Amino acid sequence: MKILHTSDWHLGHTLYNYDRTVEQQAFLRQLTRIVTEEQPDAMVVSGDIYHYSSPAAATQKMYTDAMLNIHQACPEMTIVVTAGNHDSSSKLEIDSNLWQHFGLNVVGNIERTAEEVNLDKHIIEINNEKKTKATSLPCPTSIRKTSPCWTLKHRATNGRHASSKHCWTK
Repeated sequence: MKILHTSDWHLGHTLYNYDRTVEQQAFLRQLTRIVTEEQPDAMVVSGDIYHYSSPAAATQKMYTDAMLNIHQACPEMTIVVTAGNHDSSSKLEIDSNLWQHFGLNVVGNIERTAEEVNLDKHIIEINNEKKTKATSLPCPTSIRKTSPCWTLKHRATNGRHASSKHCWTK
């Protein structure tokens, strides 16, 4: 199974009043080329998509256009996007239902019941043509600092889990 992992895009970031839009667009084109060539089963974007929690409309459009281009480059690929500490978790999730039509799963916040995480909503299944399956529980930065995503009961029942910055995978 091929998984492409990326993070910390910081779209909209300026460096000492230097607009980085051109280099950010070049990065997104390069990422699309990599997806086209490699045809991964999944792409994980582990937070900090934006540099500011309220990105400009042009920055949001750059993200939207890039994600659509990436999806078109590999329509069967599952995409998982989590919020980082620079992102507004609730704003990132606004269009999550729409994004699911393009194989893109956006997790800004972890949905919980009174006692534990609602795993049915957050476990994302990844399939490939060899019928290999993987599951991912995206874990945004904003909640990891205050409480664990996985309950001890779940870890004991389902074995070890590895974390990758803002995302847990089994």
